[in-house]
This record gives sequence, structure tokens and C-alpha cells, in this order.
Amino acid sequence: MAEPITINFQLDWREYFAATETLRANRYTIAPERVVGGLLVTTGAAWFFIGNLNLRTIPIFIFGLAIIFGARPLRQFVTRLKWAGEPFYRSNATFTFVDQEIHFIMGRVESRLDWKYYQGFLETPDSFIFVYAKKAISLFPKRAFADERQIAEFRDLVDKKLERVGEDNTRV
Repeated sequence: MAEPITINFQLDWREYFAATETLRANRYTIAPERVVGGLLVTTGAAWFFIGNLNLRTIPIFIFGLAIIFGARPLRQFVTRLKWAGEPFYRSNATFTFVDQEIHFIMGRVESRLDWKYYQGFLETPDSFIFVYAKKAISLFPKRAFADERQIAEFRDLVDKKLERVGEDNTRV
């Protein structure tokens, strides 16, 4: 049996938001807000020209642009509010990974999870993102690991336990 891998960290809302955006980018070929916004922009523009420059179509066009360019800042704002309103998210976290399970202590919560709890994982240059529901993740920043050797050991363990998401068109 391999040695346990223990990491200790505290997350920032910005890194959590970046991880959720990475998952979104992996999940969709084209972001839903771009599809909906693009349809509204196209409809508004077409109706404007077909309707002999009907100015009543401009709000549809503007609403489409607002959806395209406003969805990400709105998600960011909501994440920041959620983070500010919940002290648990800002708690110090300690995770220990062994072959059989994952043990964690976060705030007042202590639990053990089977690896099967997670559907898959993504690795980014800065973190490991474990996916456990459609929009739910556990984020493990690489800065929490002792060194590159520990990151490599963790990667080997995780590769044995979870399926990588985002390779060979795999989507979660």
C-alpha cells in the first residue's frame, strides 16, 4: 500500500470560480449563453432588416448581447456572494488520500468518502478538479502539495481511481 497523501489548504473564491469555469468549458462545445444570445442577436438583426428597419427589434438584439457578455460576470458575482455568505467555504481543509478512501476535515465537518463518490477528474496547470455532480466539484490546488514528487504520486493514485474528464471527448 502506498503512503497516504495529505494536503492542507484554504480556497479562495477566485480559484473555485476558475475551476467551475474550466468544468463548464469542458462540458460544452459552445457555451449555452452563446447559443441563446447568438440566436437572439441574429433574430433581432434579421427582424430589424426584414421589418424595414423596425426599431422595436433593438431590445431583442441588445438582450442577446447582454446574455452573451453578461453571463460569465453574473456567475462570477453569484460565486463571490455565495462565498462571502458561507464561512464553511473559507474553512481550512485537510484531505488525506489513500487507496481505499478519502478522509477530510473542513471546518467542523469530518468525513470519509469512497473514491466512487466522484464521477471523474480534470487536471489543470494549477489544480485537480474532482467532479461529483453535474455542477459540483471538489478542488485541490497544486499549491497545497509538498512538492512535484507528491503531485506525481497523487496523479498516479487518482489515475488508478478516477476517470479523466475531457480526454477523448469524455464529458461529465
